[in-house]
Amino acid sequence: SLNTLAHPDTTTKYVLTVYYTKKNTCPKPSTDTVTITVIPTVILSAGNDTTVVVNQPLAFMAKGNTDFSTANYLWTAINSNNTYLDNNAIFNPTGVYGLGVDSITYIVRATMKIRQGCTAQDTIKVVVFQTPPTLFMPTAFTPSGNINTIIRPIPVGVLNLDFFRVYNRFGQLLYSTSQIGEGWDGNFNGVAQQAGGYVYMVQGRDYRGKRLPLNKGTFVLIR
Repeated sequence: SLNTLAHPDTTTKYVLTVYYTKKNTCPKPSTDTVTITVIPTVILSAGNDTTVVVNQPLAFMAKGNTDFSTANYLWTAINSNNTYLDNNAIFNPTGVYGLGVDSITYIVRATMKIRQGCTAQDTIKVVVFQTPPTLFMPTAFTPSGNINTIIRPIPVGVLNLDFFRVYNRFGQLLYSTSQIGEGWDGNFNGVAQQAGGYVYMVQGRDYRGKRLPLNKGTFVLIR
């Protein structure tokens, strides 16, 4: 057909070949080529939702699946007239939140200069705790349930985790990690541990590098 539609998934070259069908005309075909350039879907990430404490500087970092180095950025707050950012027109602003700010959600939008009109956006929520930096610990978890299947410390204003350790009532170490976000699933050497009480110890450093007091106590494993 002289007029047709194409839906390529990737950049593709199409060759159009035309033949004369009338008698006494040149039978040699005529060809031409057209290239359809497919631009990948642009994806922008503002990072994972996070928590901070009052007056803790929070560094943001928007990243994309393509080169956003020359893009125009704009951070806006959904639920506040104040963004609390040092610069809302860059990809890596810093936010500081005072007393009275419970949470704030941002939309970051990037518009690429080299592809005019090509934009992407993402959201991120920041929960602000009106407390000093600390490591909160849940009081129970249910490994065989649908939610709360692992137990882990919840860092607030914490930069590094020195350790998180779990012991049974005999003092045997069952689990240890120094990675924020990791936790115990209720197993030891591949064996599900019994329901009951367990002892934890956790310690970390705040956003200024100061070591926090040792936090220890007990929690309940529920099956």
